[in-house]
Amino acid sequence: MKESFDKIFNPDFLTFNESEVIIEEADSNAEVKEIKLINANFYSFKKELIDHNCEIFKGNTQSLSLTSGCDGIVLFEKNKQWYLFLIELKSKFSTTNVKKAKNQVQLMYPKLMMYFNICKKYVDINQLIVKDIIVSNSPNSEVKSNLLKKHSAGKLNAIEKIAYKFINNKNHVIDGEDKVLTNFGLSDYCNFDTMELHYVSVESNAIDITKYI
Repeated sequence: MKESFDKIFNPDFLTFNESEVIIEEADSNAEVKEIKLINANFYSFKKELIDHNCEIFKGNTQSLSLTSGCDGIVLFEKNKQWYLFLIELKSKFSTTNVKKAKNQVQLMYPKLMMYFNICKKYVDINQLIVKDIIVSNSPNSEVKSNLLKKHSAGKLNAIEKIAYKFINNKNHVIDGEDKVLTNFGLSDYCNFDTMELHYVSVESNAIDITKYI
């Protein structure tokens, strides 16, 4: 597989990382600087590829734009199954950041599919399992308390429901009205049916990726 990818992709943009890979946050002012993924042999798409990928699209003043991207993209194989993980790092756990990250990973998806569509010989994108991980500092007591109170009162809005799942160690499945790509009129291969979104505290130090497959 590595030899096949080397024939297509510039090694400056797509690298092979044995056993572990580090995803870095580009913002020098960010509190969460990096996270390590372990327990797989990863193909990692470098930040430069992500940035250039976003630049070819038209920006707008709306909150949703294909110019958005995420901090890390890794591809790996386990038990003859291929997985693609989109990683977004946030400094603080908040409903605002959960919403931003949820949108960012979705908006990265169609741009990646443009690349994978030319690699069907090596990775069948129809059999590719795509998942997302949001990484941040742990939610503080105020955030937890507010979510718990609203949950007890039955007053959680849509994004607060996702955040509530995260503080209770549950994942969220992006589907239906939760999907932001439906308004772009993209080709079918640039859309997904459902996608699992996970949350991991940066205090974990390293993420065993096999726990999320």
